[in-house]
Amino acid sequence: MAVELHDLGVAVVSVWPPASKTEGVLAQPEAFDDISTWKPPLFTGRVVAALVAKENLLARSGEALVIDDLAEQLGVGEPGEPLR
Repeated sequence: MAVELHDLGVAVVSVWPPASKTEGVLAQPEAFDDISTWKPPLFTGRVVAALVAKENLLARSGEALVIDDLAEQLGVGEPGEPLR
C-alpha cells in the first residue's frame, strides 16, 4: 500500500503502541498481571502527533514504527512531561 500511494503523496506507516492503560484495562485490572509500567493511551497520541509535526512522513512511508522507540527518537515524554 505504501508503494502504491507514495506517488499520490500519501504516507502509510504501521504503528506499534506499548501496552496501554485503556478504559477496558482499568475497568478490570485483575485480569492482567502488573500494569504499573503500562502507558496511558495519550502517550501514543503524543508520539504520533510529534511524528506528523517533526518528520517528513512520506520519507518514512512503509515503515513499522514502535511507539517507545519513536518517542525516544523524537524526544517525546510521558503525558505531563514537556516535549523535548
